[in-house]
Formats: sequence, C-alpha cells, structure tokens
Amino acid sequence: MAKKAYVGVNGISKNVKTMYVGVNGVPKKVLKGYVGVNGQPKLFFSAGVTPVASGWQSKTWYGLNGIIGNNIWTDGTNIYYSYNANYILDVPTSTWTQVVFGGLSSFSGASIWTDGTDTYCSTNDYQYVLNKSTTTWIPKTWTGLTSFQGIDIWTDGSDIYYSNSTTHYVLNKATSTWSTKTWTGRTLFNGRNIWTDGDDIYMSNGSYQYVLDRGTSNWSVKTWSGFTSIDGTRVWLDGNDVYYSSGSSRQYILNKATSTWVTKTWEGYAGVRGDYVWTDGTDIYFSNGSSLQYVLVRS
Repeated sequence: MAKKAYVGVNGISKNVKTMYVGVNGVPKKVLKGYVGVNGQPKLFFSAGVTPVASGWQSKTWYGLNGIIGNNIWTDGTNIYYSYNANYILDVPTSTWTQVVFGGLSSFSGASIWTDGTDTYCSTNDYQYVLNKSTTTWIPKTWTGLTSFQGIDIWTDGSDIYYSNSTTHYVLNKATSTWSTKTWTGRTLFNGRNIWTDGDDIYMSNGSYQYVLDRGTSNWSVKTWSGFTSIDGTRVWLDGNDVYYSSGSSRQYILNKATSTWVTKTWEGYAGVRGDYVWTDGTDIYFSNGSSLQYVLVRS
C-alpha cells in the first residue's frame, strides 16, 4: 500500500499507499507513495536463496500465501491483509494470522482510509468506521456525500478530499460533512491518481499530467522529461527517492530538481509494480500473488 504528513502512498508513515494508513494525520491514498524507511532493514530471506547486494530479494511469509500489496492496510498500530478473509501480521516472525472483525467480515483492504484519527472502510455500497479496541466495524453516517469509494480519498496535507471523475468533495471532520469542492485547471480526475514527491502534489493518469497549486486550488499542466506517461497509482517512495514502477519495461527514478525520470535497473527482480509496493514501517515489499513476494534490499 503513506513526508507525508502530507500526501503520499502510498511507511509507518504512505502513501501513501499506499499502503500505510493513519500515520501523522495522513490518509492512505496519498500515503501509498511514502514508506518512511529508517536505516538498513532487517531482512528475512527465503531458504536456499542467495541474498542480493541491493535490489529485490525473494521473501517468505508464513500463514498466508498469495498476498496482493494493494490489500494491505493498518489501523495505525497493526498491519492487516484483507481480501475476503482477514489476517494480521506479526512483523518479527513474518507470520500472518487470521483475525475476525465484528460488524463487517468481508471487505478489501483497498477500500480502507483514515482521516488521521479514525479508520474507515468505504465502498459505494456501505460505509463503516473501525472501533480499534474491539476490532468491530460500525456503520458510519456521512452528510453531503453518502456513497463513495475509499480508493479515491486523498489529502493535500491539510484537507481530505474525495475525487471521482467530475465529482469532488472536501471533508469537514468535525461534522462528518462532505461539501462540494471546486478545482480549476483540471476538473476531471480520480483520487487514486494523486501522488506526491514530498513537496508538490501531482495528478497523473497516463494521458494527463498536472501539478497542484494548493493556495489557489488550481491544477497546472506538468511537463516531465525522460518518461511522460506517468500513472500515479504506480508511483512509490522508499523514504529518499521517488520511483515509477510498471512492469519489466518501465522502471524509473525521479530527479526532482530537473523533473526528469531516469531509467532504474533493479537487481533480483525487474518487474515490480508500484501499486503492489507496501511497507511494514521498516522494510519495503512487493507482493503480487503466490509466486511474486519480494523485500527491498538497500545497499
């Protein structure tokens, strides 16, 4: 699946995030980009595999196979995997144990988000808020907007927004009220395509590239060099650098000073996708099914 007390991302800080939820008041969607890595991670290598010096190393999990990274989420304390069944991670042993939530038992981790205080599960069909102490999901009542998807929630570091096509809202946390939000420059976009480099906020959907002026709520066209068809869902950060990962033929690292994407070569595994990168707060992982589980080794 969060720099980001602020969008992005995607570590126990997101996005971002995509990825880690509820750290420093930052919602998941943007958290998904930032993973907040602190120092050299402790690594758990697969038996019989020679560790790589720097790059993606095979990772062995216990108790759960076939993890998909975009279904990882957190309540700010524990890390969970939710896709039909629900699991909780014991980080020191790399072990996933099944857990039962009250109120709502079947949901996707991709629908989870936070307002910085509470954790929510939002789909077009239902809205819930988590009681952490009892691990129970309770129906949530919103005003102004009652049907929306958690995947399209994002933040500019101050306010929380919902953006889906031409539908845009801003949240008043105190009253649980969503009010219509007006953007200029670009009015057609989805929250899932928002990302940050730690300083600025961008909207990238492959065909269109924009940067946000938060003071005026205006989106301006953004010009990149090196690679121009960025999809914000596949941008991620390791706490220092910004990457774009979309399969074996598209791996890039961003030179922020020049807005240039430079080809990145990974050792170990070259087909990483940014939307399946996540963190446990220390290590960074790529999870895409039963045979594609990796941990990032940094030199």
